[in-house]
Amino acid sequence: MSRSDSAGWRKLSLVVHVPPYVDQQSLCAYVWNPGGETVYFDDFKLVKSKSESESTDIRLDISDKVLTELCAYRDSAKVRRQITSDLKVWLPITFSTNEFTCDAQLRLKGDWVDHVMGAKWSFRIKLEPGRLYNGMSQFSVQAPEVRDYLAEWVYHKACETEDVMTTQYDFALLELNGMPMGCYAVEEHFTMDMAIRLGRARGPILKLEEDLMFWYLKNGPGKKLPSTLPWIRHAGIKPFGSGALAKNPKLKRDFERAQDMLHAFRNFDEPASGLFKTKKLVAASILTDMFRAHHALRWHNQRFYYDHKADRLEPVMYDAFGSGGEFDKKRHVLGVSPPRVLKDLKRLEQDPMDLFGTHIHLDPTALAIYKSELNRICDSTYVADFYASIADEFKSKAELLRVEYPEYSYDTNRMWTVSQAMRKSHGSLEWGQRLSVDSLHQFARFEAEVATHEHDLIMVQAFFAADSLVVVNYSEFLVSVIRVNNKGKVQATFKEVVVPAFEFNKEAPQIKVAISGKVETVHLKMRDTEQDIAIKPWREPRSNWRD
Repeated sequence: MSRSDSAGWRKLSLVVHVPPYVDQQSLCAYVWNPGGETVYFDDFKLVKSKSESESTDIRLDISDKVLTELCAYRDSAKVRRQITSDLKVWLPITFSTNEFTCDAQLRLKGDWVDHVMGAKWSFRIKLEPGRLYNGMSQFSVQAPEVRDYLAEWVYHKACETEDVMTTQYDFALLELNGMPMGCYAVEEHFTMDMAIRLGRARGPILKLEEDLMFWYLKNGPGKKLPSTLPWIRHAGIKPFGSGALAKNPKLKRDFERAQDMLHAFRNFDEPASGLFKTKKLVAASILTDMFRAHHALRWHNQRFYYDHKADRLEPVMYDAFGSGGEFDKKRHVLGVSPPRVLKDLKRLEQDPMDLFGTHIHLDPTALAIYKSELNRICDSTYVADFYASIADEFKSKAELLRVEYPEYSYDTNRMWTVSQAMRKSHGSLEWGQRLSVDSLHQFARFEAEVATHEHDLIMVQAFFAADSLVVVNYSEFLVSVIRVNNKGKVQATFKEVVVPAFEFNKEAPQIKVAISGKVETVHLKMRDTEQDIAIKPWREPRSNWRD
């Protein structure tokens, strides 16, 4: 800003926010004259002041010993170019807010190293039993840019508007060992109690395991791997809060039922309308296309809640954006761009990354609901009403972020532009019926062959329930069961126990072996490769679950 006095001197002033965690200890300021006339400067001053917005919401205190260990995990992640599961070790810290102080645990969070670059690392935090921060016992803190600043928050608010399940997402000012670290995004972690906050009954939340896919990304021949169907088919189905399942027989039964339904969903064994609350699935798909939040549709980012009373799954949406912003700007509706229908249809058959959209294409009931909801949600009045409903909160969040990120702005017009393009695409939906489940399965087998022949990956899942070990083989070669272990000791050995090789378009082969006592891992051999596989303490997913 500027103002002049009677003598012609003009006072120029500029407010600059300097992040407190920058490495440099000095600030350099320069004056610049872009014109051709001589300009005189006088009474040049630098005044340091503390912003009113710098009051701290969260304080983390980490001992030198723990911080050294945490830095070692971070350095290893940078070398590996991934934050692998063995680097996500829980470490003790002290957690404080303006209301309370408690013991807590902290670990690195995220899959890729953008979460640990620079000064603002991403953490998962777990508070001591009985303590809650804004209703959360577990949550993540991460730099806002990792989830594209306000874009993630707006998407979560849209999901809440349609009663689509989503994690709590907000912003807070964080301090680490007395050093202000600026603004962080705070996101709820998945717990069974999360369902209660969202007006549902306490129940299991499920995910598809991604460990093998990330192993391939790190060790495979290429640096990128499409999230194709074969990885989904053999991925283990895992509940959040598995310890609670072991103590609660009803929750365990609910999980096993949900596991069967998710197994049918990923294998395209049943239409989506027979597995999901269809309107919730459809709303999630439309909102994700409208906000171009397609990162949420990566199969390893998808989460599912099981409603026992309705006997249906619901999608739980989160992780909608990466640090690069919108994930796929060419997609408009149901995962494809209608002006390029034939090309995108071929891609969808080869790479059904979006299970939601693919299932809606294949299910006439779901597709009819989609067409109706598309007209409602993409209406210009709906869009205007939505932004009006979040206007006050949006303004306060934007002002908080702008202090640290002064050049950032959120384009509120992009939702309106995309929604109108989606409405125009309404007539292009009929071609969705041309999708073929057989073509999806065929590509699944091709990808499985490539991965197995190149790397001898043992694609196996193991389960233990009712004194029986079940081993399911998704590999292209037969697998021999050698022994089972418990706490590092051999529990039992086997001779000539073999699981046949996986065959295209058939149920994955499995064997069942009676075992007494507890077991944790099973040792397997496939050709020249031997490996220990963790045994899941519940029964295997079943295709005949409705019988």
